[in-house]
Amino acid sequence: MRTAGLDNFKKLWGRIHQPLFSGQYQMTIANNYRLSGWNGGKYFVLSTLSPAGGQNYLLPIEMLIVSLGCLAALIYLIQRAMMYQKLRRAD
Repeated sequence: MRTAGLDNFKKLWGRIHQPLFSGQYQMTIANNYRLSGWNGGKYFVLSTLSPAGGQNYLLPIEMLIVSLGCLAALIYLIQRAMMYQKLRRAD
């Protein structure tokens, strides 16, 4: 198990590939290590995933902005190289 980067974190334990119907469900969570030494706790969370991954949209938005910036820089460099070749042929 890797160390989490933040104080409050979620780790994917499993996936449910079928629809859940309303009702009561029961789950047993084993305590394989002490949590009292650092005031920790265990919780069970059911959530849905978006097409971008988890519930936090900050990372996908940042990745989109950076990739658009890289694409713009690539287009700029290609245009500059083409302009340099035109100037070189004119001489």
